[in-house]
Amino acid sequence: MIDVRDDIAELFDGEQTINAFLAIDGVEARRFGNRSTRRFERDGQGFYIKTHGPVGWWPIIEDLLKLRRPQVGARPEWEAIRAADSHGVPVPRIAAFGETGGLWSSRSSFLVTEEVAPAISLEELFETSSVSPSFKRRLIRAVAQLAKRLHESGLNHRDFYLCHFLLLDPPDNETTLPHLTLIDLHRAQVRPTVPRRWQLKDIAGLYFSAMDTGLSNRDLLLFLSCYSGRPLREILADEDGFWRDVRQRAHRLYRKIHGRAPYTTLINPENPTRPETRLPTRRAA
Repeated sequence: MIDVRDDIAELFDGEQTINAFLAIDGVEARRFGNRSTRRFERDGQGFYIKTHGPVGWWPIIEDLLKLRRPQVGARPEWEAIRAADSHGVPVPRIAAFGETGGLWSSRSSFLVTEEVAPAISLEELFETSSVSPSFKRRLIRAVAQLAKRLHESGLNHRDFYLCHFLLLDPPDNETTLPHLTLIDLHRAQVRPTVPRRWQLKDIAGLYFSAMDTGLSNRDLLLFLSCYSGRPLREILADEDGFWRDVRQRAHRLYRKIHGRAPYTTLINPENPTRPETRLPTRRAA
């Protein structure tokens, strides 16, 4: 099976088989096991192709033992992007998809998406640029609204970090929200509703990845309000357990990755207008 978008089909006239797509030459951006991601151009337009080779039976057996649909090949990301796009979640545009038939363990597949450009990931933005407080608040609103729409659509990302949010050219005015695109949905899951534990994993991962961006208590409360769409007092009264679990999981992950507690301002559930600051003691050199 090969499916190429009609309006750009002529750019891929030379690829008539799965193997022809798998052999597209380009600059390799990432390789992991049987997967490769490469960037290439056609007629001046940038694309990314993700190719998946056969995985064998063990990964499939692991998923089946956990009562999960096997997440192998390019099809899960193809389905996730299409589902996200149908619900208005900003994701890369699909250019082409294809897979061989036969058993899951021996399939080869590919997914071609249009390059999102010019763009910078939010992780890189905060590492390399000075972000004004007003623009930061607009970014928080945009991220929260994207997360809300994603989860309300029945999708969870599973790698929900700032590095997977791409920022296109910032708007010129001070009222328009920045245009973000969510990428790398190869592990995303699609259901009628997102189970609490997967919603928790996404939000905790996002919080973990933002801990070193200078989050204030006001920033955190702004995200809670935009994501939940409810007054803060209702959120802290009715959803305190969820957000406490988000904080605990994010802090555990931070300590695991960085070997120390984060230097950050936390929400004080007893009085959300007064931050509860917990700064770890710095170790002597």
